[in-house]
Amino acid sequence: MADLSIHFCDIKFCNPFILSTSICSNSTEMLGRAFDLGWGGAVIRTTSLDLANRKLNSPIISGYYSEEGKLIAVQRIDDVQQHIDAVQGEIKILKRAYPDKVIIANIEVNLNENIEGLIRRLETAGTDIIECSLNTFRLNGIDYVQAICRMIQRIREVSKSIPVIIKIPPLFTDIPYAAQSIKNSGANGITAINPIKSLIGIDIDNFIPYPNVNGSSVFGELSGYAIKPIALRCVGEIAQTVDISIGAAGGISKWQDAVEFILVGAKSLQVCSEVMKSGYGIIRDLIEGMKQYLDQKGFTNLEQLVGKSLPYIKRTSHDFQDSEFQVSCTINKHQCIKCGACYISCRDNGFQAIELDMDKLPVINSRRCRGCNLCSTICPVKDCIEIKKFVKKK
Repeated sequence: MADLSIHFCDIKFCNPFILSTSICSNSTEMLGRAFDLGWGGAVIRTTSLDLANRKLNSPIISGYYSEEGKLIAVQRIDDVQQHIDAVQGEIKILKRAYPDKVIIANIEVNLNENIEGLIRRLETAGTDIIECSLNTFRLNGIDYVQAICRMIQRIREVSKSIPVIIKIPPLFTDIPYAAQSIKNSGANGITAINPIKSLIGIDIDNFIPYPNVNGSSVFGELSGYAIKPIALRCVGEIAQTVDISIGAAGGISKWQDAVEFILVGAKSLQVCSEVMKSGYGIIRDLIEGMKQYLDQKGFTNLEQLVGKSLPYIKRTSHDFQDSEFQVSCTINKHQCIKCGACYISCRDNGFQAIELDMDKLPVINSRRCRGCNLCSTICPVKDCIEIKKFVKKK
């Protein structure tokens, strides 16, 4: 079968699947179980020199569900963090027990912290990569990108050998500019994206947002399947413009998601929310599914798949200049359940190109149809409505 090993920041991973920093990477015992099942690496708990001992808020997690009751996102308002004293010891234990697994240390810093001391201790412990997570980066009014670059430069003054990756949130108005600045400052890689600031919901009976922590709540961080499109966009934008190792995080729940991120340029894949839902054992399906996919497509190794979709992604919609063709929708009347959803959506949010016949079956008016694909998107029956390409008449 195809080889899933891959190089990220010039370090070889036995496979691209790694655990993101969270409760799922909370202890050496937990990570040992994950590594035994096949995970390629892990980002261990966030650490700092200045973490004050404090009680973890409870509860810290709330779910976001589809109308069918499927969990599609998770919001956290707090996270497990550890002082460098504990993390340093755990890194040493893990590297002795699992020398072929990649251990990534996640640090929480601010511009006034002793970054140099933190990096020296992590490097001495044997960490393979240092990840700086920017959701917790405290700027105190200083330009965001400049502050990030200054932090990277301070790390590089301490160690020029240990790889440094920056995990970015999707808040940048110009992600390619931020990514290029991060690379120019000496970072080896970028992971996109961090969880998104959110308010997951409110109990409309007592007016208290979720999760309810003794009568109040706080804005949290959203992760999971719902943020996948945003993460895909960020990874693709970086890959299109900057030559740097890219990791993906946000919305990976099955092997097909993993393939998509590889196709837009990612080389490492962080997973967290799906582990919360289904446990470490999902790694079996992730690995097996990706191997079978590569075999079916004729690839012998994962590296051959990286970035394959980038040539098909235009920079803006104005780049589409294919005026020789127009598209229209067609409806399979044998599959149609006569729900009327396509008719209503096209009537009230489209081009009024769908009519209902005497039997309540939708009929496309090809003269009015612009091929916007709204009807197919709304339709509850898979493949009932298809986009067809037609040659324009000269």
